[in-house]
Amino acid sequence: MSLHLDLPATLRDRLATADHPLIGLWACAGSPITAEIVAGSGCDWVLLDAEHSPTV
Repeated sequence: MSLHLDLPATLRDRLATADHPLIGLWACAGSPITAEIVAGSGCDWVLLDAEHSPTV
């Protein structure tokens, strides 16, 4: 039995095939509410920086 996963395109793949600049956000807040708002913003990519927050 083989397993096949359909993984989403990586940022590198999306950059290589994009015909326009990709717009994204960098969020440093440790709040899950902020993460939900940023995730639903409609951006092409989101980076959630949890280095100095209680998010682990």
